[in-house]
This record gives sequence, structure tokens and C-alpha cells, in this order.
Amino acid sequence: AATGLLRRRLPASALREGLAQAIGAVPAMVALMDRDLAAYHGVEHKAIAAYEQGVEDVASVPKEHDRCGSNLIVPMMLLSAGGTVLLERLVDEPGPAVRAGVGLGGASIAVEMFAWSDRHHGDPLAEAFHTPGREIQRHLATKEPTSEQLEVGLAAMAEILRVEADYTAPPAADAGESERDLR
Repeated sequence: AATGLLRRRLPASALREGLAQAIGAVPAMVALMDRDLAAYHGVEHKAIAAYEQGVEDVASVPKEHDRCGSNLIVPMMLLSAGGTVLLERLVDEPGPAVRAGVGLGGASIAVEMFAWSDRHHGDPLAEAFHTPGREIQRHLATKEPTSEQLEVGLAAMAEILRVEADYTAPPAADAGESERDLR
């Protein structure tokens, strides 16, 4: 409602779209003010990074992770805002389907940038792409977890790995082999 009001009352501009994007981010920011939610988000990052790096001391791993969705926030906001401003300057009264297409296009480009930056660690452009997301994680989206929260997160990670191993196990060669294993 608030973003619709902004768009009806103000001309297409980067400022208007920036305000609309910020308003859209408020619910997520409010949810992340819950310290436990942000700490469990940090546990998720630590557990995954420790697993990927083969590190035993999960607490020593940073709570920021390059593949966190936080890295998509700023690029999606910028691309969506820029696309909307461009659309409104080129098309008189664009409909909701066209607006949705612009939003989808912005999200798609951001995801491609995210994937590219993940494949090019160390590249200055990839590092620049991740900087806003790391800062969002550092200051808002994650908190350092307690030892109890780490324990819960590690138990969850162990269960995920167990289920994944069961799911990806090769099937028995034939039914006769399976029957022998059951005896």
C-alpha cells in the first residue's frame, strides 16, 4: 500500500524507487531484530562453511557467508529500481504484468551476477558484488550464536547430511541382492 501510494504521488525517479525498495525491506529487517533468528542464521552459515572447509571448530568460522541470499538484496533493489524508472519513462501507465516482468528481469540478472561472483572468488568485481551482502550480514542479518545455538545447528547439519547420504546412496543392483542384504 505504501509503495503504491509513493508511485502514484511521485514521478518516476531513483529516489522514489529507492524509498519503495526500502519500505519493502522493512518486514525482513523487523524479523531479524529477533536476536535468536539472526543467531540461528549465523549458525547456518558457520555450520555450512565449517563443513565445506573441513574445519572442526565451527565457532571459529565467520558468520558471514558468500552464498547467503543477503548478497542478492542490494543488486535486486538497484536493478528493480532502475528497471522501474526506465519502464515508466518509456511506457505511459505500464500494467502490472509489465512491472512484474521488470522485477523478474532484475531478480534474474542479480541471480546471474551472484552465480558468476561465486565462480570468480578473488576477482575484484566479484568482491565488490559481495561487499553489500557481507555488510548486511555483519550488521543485521546474522549474530554470533551461543554455544547452545551452535549445538542445535550442528545437530541439524548432521541430520541433513545423514538424509542426503541416504537419498544419494546408489540403489541395489537387483532385487536378489536386496533380499540377501535383508537376511
